[in-house]
Amino acid sequence: MSRKFFNVLDEGGRMIEIQRAIEKIEEDGVAGFWYAKEVLGDKAAFFVLVECLRRKKIAENGGRTSETRPLVNGLLHDQLKAVYSVFSQNPALFYSKRWYCFDNFSAFTVYWRGLFCPTAEHAYQAGKYIDSSGFILETGSPQPIADIIRCAPSPHEAKKLARSDRFKPYVRKDWDESVKLAVMEEVLRAKLAQHEYVRSELVASRSMLLVEDSNKDSFWGRGEFWTGENHRGRIWMKLRDELP
Repeated sequence: MSRKFFNVLDEGGRMIEIQRAIEKIEEDGVAGFWYAKEVLGDKAAFFVLVECLRRKKIAENGGRTSETRPLVNGLLHDQLKAVYSVFSQNPALFYSKRWYCFDNFSAFTVYWRGLFCPTAEHAYQAGKYIDSSGFILETGSPQPIADIIRCAPSPHEAKKLARSDRFKPYVRKDWDESVKLAVMEEVLRAKLAQHEYVRSELVASRSMLLVEDSNKDSFWGRGEFWTGENHRGRIWMKLRDELP
């Protein structure tokens, strides 16, 4: 591995830890990836794994490179199928950094169903308390629950409020998977329509696979082992396909 590659990874003075992670991949191949990804991150660990496998296959074939790529691809597909299916497609991972605008917690206001929300997460969580008859009220309170949630000081707090024992009994009765997906699409459509920056970034991501890079969420994101349903990424790609 090049010194430049090490320098990019070693932002926190972790050179020994990084070196050990790379050695694990060199020693154990695909098995070493699962150790190294905790240190290097999934993307960098995958890059190192591909390079190590490529060099190993070239050596095994007496320096011949013609069959290296299919051999490496075949090994990755067989032993690391879920991860390979993402990183072989030029992914745009959103949760932080370059594509953060697609994350629900990113600081883009959304005006949706009469609510002015600080983020898409505020709007989505509020949507649990707006049904076909309108805004749902907590017993004895004149203020709609959705309005309380959209006024939360952060998207994290909005999510906590929407899931709280106080409000959970009032969640709309038809809140199932199909409704969740429909509400999320409505919210993301509004976000896209109201922010030119988000639109320009969505256009810039064309030809890329949009993946919510959350290892804790296998419904909206990619999940711990990259086998998640990635519904938020899929909605963004659907909206992207509709752009002229």
